[in-house]
Amino acid sequence: MKSIKRLLAFLVFCHGISYAFGQKTYINESFNSETVPSYFESTCDTTKFDVYDGQLVTKSNVVNDVFSISTYIGHRHSAEWSIDVHLPFATSSSNYIEYYLWADSSCLEEATEAICIRIGDTKDQLVLYQKDNDELSLVGASPFGVTHSLSGSMLCTLGADSVLRLSFYDSTKAMVLWEYELDSFSLKRNGYMGILVKQSTSSFHQKHRFDNVYYGIIRRDSIAPQVETLTVLHDSILQLVFTEPVDVNSMNAERFNLLPTQIKPTQIEVQDDTVELMFDEVFITQSYELALDSVSDLFGNYLTQLTLPFDYVKLEAANLHDVLLTEILADPSPSVQLPQHEFIELTNRTDKIIDLNGWIISDRKSESVLDEFYLWPESSVVLVDRSYQNHFAEFKNVMPVSGLISLNNAGDSLLLLDNSRKVIHEVNYLRDWHTEEWKMEGGWSLEMIDVDLPCTESKNWASSTSKTGGSPGTLNSVKAKLFDFEAPRVVNVEVADKYLVLTFDESLLYYDPNEKDFTLEGNDIVSIRKVNPYQLRIELSQELIPGRNYVLQVDGVMDCSGNKVENGTYNVAIGGELVRHCVKINELLYDVSESCAEFIEVYNPTDITYNLNDLFIGYKDSIGRWKNLYEITGHTVLIQPHQYVALSTDTAALKRCKPSAKNTIQALKLPSFVNDGGTLGLSDYMGNVIDSFSYSDDLHFSLLSNTKDVSLERLGHKVENPTWLSAAQTYNYATPGFANSHLAGLTTEKGFCSIATDPVSPNDDGFNDVLVVHYSPVQSSTLVHVRIFDHVGRLVAFPVNTGYVGTDNQFIWDCLGSNGALVASGIYILHLESISVTGQKQVFKKGFTVVR
Repeated sequence: MKSIKRLLAFLVFCHGISYAFGQKTYINESFNSETVPSYFESTCDTTKFDVYDGQLVTKSNVVNDVFSISTYIGHRHSAEWSIDVHLPFATSSSNYIEYYLWADSSCLEEATEAICIRIGDTKDQLVLYQKDNDELSLVGASPFGVTHSLSGSMLCTLGADSVLRLSFYDSTKAMVLWEYELDSFSLKRNGYMGILVKQSTSSFHQKHRFDNVYYGIIRRDSIAPQVETLTVLHDSILQLVFTEPVDVNSMNAERFNLLPTQIKPTQIEVQDDTVELMFDEVFITQSYELALDSVSDLFGNYLTQLTLPFDYVKLEAANLHDVLLTEILADPSPSVQLPQHEFIELTNRTDKIIDLNGWIISDRKSESVLDEFYLWPESSVVLVDRSYQNHFAEFKNVMPVSGLISLNNAGDSLLLLDNSRKVIHEVNYLRDWHTEEWKMEGGWSLEMIDVDLPCTESKNWASSTSKTGGSPGTLNSVKAKLFDFEAPRVVNVEVADKYLVLTFDESLLYYDPNEKDFTLEGNDIVSIRKVNPYQLRIELSQELIPGRNYVLQVDGVMDCSGNKVENGTYNVAIGGELVRHCVKINELLYDVSESCAEFIEVYNPTDITYNLNDLFIGYKDSIGRWKNLYEITGHTVLIQPHQYVALSTDTAALKRCKPSAKNTIQALKLPSFVNDGGTLGLSDYMGNVIDSFSYSDDLHFSLLSNTKDVSLERLGHKVENPTWLSAAQTYNYATPGFANSHLAGLTTEKGFCSIATDPVSPNDDGFNDVLVVHYSPVQSSTLVHVRIFDHVGRLVAFPVNTGYVGTDNQFIWDCLGSNGALVASGIYILHLESISVTGQKQVFKKGFTVVR
């Protein structure tokens, strides 16, 4: 009897256990209590999980530990599993977790049959594993390298079609990281679901976090769809992305309305959660609202009466010179009032709205890429380096640029390119563009003057006149209207073998090279191409003969303002071989005041063209050795047959001191000219002497009391007669770049004096307003006095008092008396008296009339 009772008790116990296990077909745990729920079992070690801050967390401090937690689940034909995981660490083969959908053992690491998703392992991926008869096999896997610092949700569903569908949503990246389907899958029987953890060190304590564990029926949606994004795909197309797939049948034009235009879409395309609305009318730049109503998801949940505002901006592509570089601060130190950092200003001079996204600013060595920025019509934006954008916080329209190109203080070539690398604008700025020399020292920006002349370069740029040192983001302080009516000029011609390189004084950006625009006598042009906006390279059919001068004719070359060269002629040559006395030292100014500049004039007495780039100039010591040889110029400078060229290291100062100077060349460097005297020489690159000149104060005209700013001139060009004399007073004591005031062998009649304007009428009508007297002395080195007397012999004026003259001279009297007033009408007498250095005297008296 006792045995029967024991059997009945055992059957009741077994039935109770079976009933209890069979009811666990639904689990929905959010871990809101402070302890692990009782139906979770940790049969291997109950101390390694805890609940903290509403999440299930691990707390194992064991090195190289493997532990798990599980719960019994009842068998279902269709089911849903989901879990949130947060793994803020680097996964590896020693650090990963396994989420078990089903296992035949509550101690998951001992299961012989199971299906699980491993998160991590050697290749840092999500892997679906299945175990049969204790044999583990890989079923499916995500791409490599996706599980470091992973945070998201795992969702698995088993439908009536026996398809197991898996997906993992990465909440950090807001994207579905992995999706997979396994056909012909079913749960065999009751079992366990749970989490297995493998960790390498105790540093992972509480690093594994889990939440929202669910197992049960496939949950049906009861929430209406929501709009995640509204995007303008085109000027007449909107794209809506919903939080879930929508019902195609709920998509019709009557459910949408575009305000304020009150138009409806004419075509609707639906693809899962994405809807595209196409309209017949294009959008314009303004604010819109899209009103929608009764949009349904696949479960009949309706989104009603929603209004979505959006702005539309009509963007247009930029053409050449639509956007310009209009202000440059290359040297911000010392600061005037601007931030002590470089900046570049861009200006949209059109009526377009232009997106600068992907545009490039380049200095031909490095590039900076711009972010999205809508540049509105006739507006500006200031580009600054992102690292110091805070310094420009008070300025409007500032765009920070990561790694903005560095601007060279002395000058640089800046290119603005659009996102297809098409050139929009180019500026080759120089520090010399500053209008005031003192602003070159820093703190002042360069500003464009007229945006309608985008490629006139230096003519269209000036120093900012703003009291702050610049006008970034606002109207340029130097803004003005300019006009360009001048055709480009050739400023340099380089010759090499069968090539010419022409350098122009302004940009030829719009010009398309054409062989018909060039003619070179005695040679044919094979091809022509643009080297850069300022240079053209011409290929010739034959090599040029050294020393021979060629004439290049240019007709049709056009600058970017539309001005064309018409019948321009330029000398072209390869310098002839230098021989002794082929180029001569012809004039020297060595003793100068602070307001003047030294120069040495060279003369080509031959019929051959030479290149000054082949010449060197040097100073000799007391025993005739070269102390230094200096290259005269770094580029081709031709000296034509019988041409004078004045060399100076400061041509600007020379022209201020000697306004009649011509053919001046800025020399790279000249020897220091000793005032007392010395020996100068010209040579080739090997130091072979071409010409030399030993100068001293003794060569000056002996009657001159002061020789400062007075040059020495060669009298004639014959080698056997290299005599020198001071330049004449009538030529301002120097003739730089043109024929000397004393020319030995001049054919002008000697001892000749004449009046060129008689009668004289000082009425400013442009005809005979002044008395003009021509005089040629018997010999050079002559002093002259010129006086004016009235008809009764009274001295009226003394135009020339002890004038030192040359071989052919001209004197002018402005008809002013000694009292500074115009003389009265009447007859006057010119009295000219001269005496030469040898004592020879001449006197001329000539009458003339003044008419008023």
